[in-house]
Amino acid sequence: MLCLEVTINGEHRVLAGVAMAETLNVSVTAHPGFNQAWIKVDGEIAPEGQPTADAHWLTSSASVGDIVQIRLIESDNPTTPSLGRIDLEAKPVPTDGIPFVCGFCGKEPKDVEGMLAGRKAMICRGCLRELHAIDCEDGATVERSGDSVADKD
Repeated sequence: MLCLEVTINGEHRVLAGVAMAETLNVSVTAHPGFNQAWIKVDGEIAPEGQPTADAHWLTSSASVGDIVQIRLIESDNPTTPSLGRIDLEAKPVPTDGIPFVCGFCGKEPKDVEGMLAGRKAMICRGCLRELHAIDCEDGATVERSGDSVADKD
């Protein structure tokens, strides 16, 4: 089967592939304002007779000078992905046991202390706290007055 092999600084990290894959993705995302970069390997699978599910192989931070190599290869022994769904409107209701997961960290509701759901995604309280801490570190205190929200300096 068609797979994506990802190597970081000469170290083999993952061989992403699955028989029922619809897509395989490798992305490198840089956030210059935060001086951070991330490598993510994921995709989508289509279990027969079930809604599409998300497949996840790797999330890794990256640093200046890192060499990320992506190779397209054929293999019968890819790394097994973790599976989940974040689309809460999936129809028909899945019967394959693939759980809904946090849209940020990929954890299932049974592995966290609580989840908040939006129309198309869920977020766990741990990720929500982390996002709040990042927001507070940036000095962006938000004050709500009436129906408007304004940043305070």
